[in-house]
Amino acid sequence: MGSVTMKTVILDCLECDQSTTNAVEDQNEILCSGCQKKWLFYSEGYQFETCPICECKEFYRQKDFDKRIGCLIMFVAIVLVPWTYGLSLPFFFAIDWFLYRRVPDMAVCYLCRGEFRGFDLQKKIKTFNHIMAEGFEKKRLTQKKWFSSPQDTPE
Repeated sequence: MGSVTMKTVILDCLECDQSTTNAVEDQNEILCSGCQKKWLFYSEGYQFETCPICECKEFYRQKDFDKRIGCLIMFVAIVLVPWTYGLSLPFFFAIDWFLYRRVPDMAVCYLCRGEFRGFDLQKKIKTFNHIMAEGFEKKRLTQKKWFSSPQDTPE
């Protein structure tokens, strides 16, 4: 419970599409490892008012847990059902629930999908909203298309 998590920002650069991870504990900038683009960022007391990468004002919270591990746990439980007469399901469900309760939350930007790990999240950051995400997905695709061919003008 009292574990200290390093503050990190994981993003896909809007200009070069390179995925990059930045430990931002004592830094005041985020750097793309592909094109070397820099964004100003002050991690101390960051309030999630706007995203430092895309300037979006909307974030959602999710568990900082690899979903593939959760699926693997349930897959093993299902495979074992014939030999355990279904008793593997509640057992592995309990393991999955325990891990879920222990894993901290992270914030994700709706527009650029930047992941902010190790930060104190405010209550105003709600869980994922599918309707809101759909609108941002359309905007994100338009923005990526614009960045990928800056000499072309949108039609």
